[in-house]
Amino acid sequence: MSDLARSSSSRLWEVGVDGTGLRQLFVVGEQQRAQLQHFDAKAQQFVPFLDGISAGEIEFSRDGNWVAYVSYPDSLLWRSRSDGGDKLQLTSPPAVVSMPRWSSDGKQVVYVCPLPGRTPRICIVSRDGGAIEEIQPPGSLSPDDPQWSPDGKSLTIALYPPGINGKAQEYPVVQYDLQTKQFTTLAGGVGTLGPRWSPDGRYLSVFSADTTKVMLLEVSAGKWSELATGTALQYPNWSPDSKYVFFEDLAPDGPEIDRVSLASHKKERVVLLKGISRVDTPDSGAPWNGVAPDGSPLIMRDVSSRELYSLELQLP
Repeated sequence: MSDLARSSSSRLWEVGVDGTGLRQLFVVGEQQRAQLQHFDAKAQQFVPFLDGISAGEIEFSRDGNWVAYVSYPDSLLWRSRSDGGDKLQLTSPPAVVSMPRWSSDGKQVVYVCPLPGRTPRICIVSRDGGAIEEIQPPGSLSPDDPQWSPDGKSLTIALYPPGINGKAQEYPVVQYDLQTKQFTTLAGGVGTLGPRWSPDGRYLSVFSADTTKVMLLEVSAGKWSELATGTALQYPNWSPDSKYVFFEDLAPDGPEIDRVSLASHKKERVVLLKGISRVDTPDSGAPWNGVAPDGSPLIMRDVSSRELYSLELQLP
């Protein structure tokens, strides 16, 4: 199966009936496809990245040799070399994969793996495929944003309550010990979501549960601080040098990708996304963004093709 897989769909557009009994149907046929792009700061525009594959939620291994990504629109997990070679499909339908993350040694990938009719789980698969290990969250909470700890001994996971109107205290960030199989709540992590470890392992960033604040944990000191504020924060990402936290926010003139400096706490716009057609990821229902190894923002541009068909049916 190709990572450039497309799906076709059709929708009833209009029905007309004339005096002769002729029925005419107008149908929209669609082939869904995304194009992975990164922002070229010199050209001030988005251009294809990794040959513009129809994929997103991309994650590079720590050594830079491997890349994991989720194909669109089928939401399957793939891995390849960082140059796009040696591709391997790691999951199969009906699983809908999201948020893949490499282990520190580059040998495993952790991801969210919802299946129809059951609470989502966290799954771990080898870089070379094979058996998939499932981690079931406690109670009725749904897991998201799994992150390997810097030492590779635990996972940092966000837990969400059922529905969309949970209270702040129902959004804990937890640690899952891979040896003892136990969950523990991260100190100061209640009322937060979207955890992300900095590449150097010194910091952990989170969003407040109302998605208006970026909070920072300095791990060695166990100290939390407010890093930035926003209107409706989405998809946090660290720069490769651990000096900035990137995220999407809603500005007065449209959605934008911002970054905030750890040194100065200064928030600045990187690129305005207004007018750019993007696809929504199946798991979140919102457009994804990421950061490339050179620190440039990544998006999934919508390049689907749509055609209008006229169908006529002559009834007796």
